Amino acid sequence: MWFDVVQKKLHLYGQAFVKYTTLDITAGYILLDYATNEISAQEYPDSTGKPAGLPHFKDGTQEFDAARLRYNFKSQKGII
Repeated sequence: MWFDVVQKKLHLYGQAFVKYTTLDITAGYILLDYATNEISAQEYPDSTGKPAGLPHFKDGTQEFDAARLRYNFKSQKGII
């Protein structure tokens, strides 16, 4: 985990996860941008250099995996 106070961004690496109300996101790398109220997730290379941690999104009954995803907390809309 690395928090950039100046840019207002939180970087999570490895088996990263975020829980917010009914929203659950897991991925190899997650970026929380507090300035834009957005979260983005993608795979991240493991110790062998292979991509790992396919992003998984769950919100209530909706659940899916994606190569990359972005979600805005204010608008409650995302892009996969």
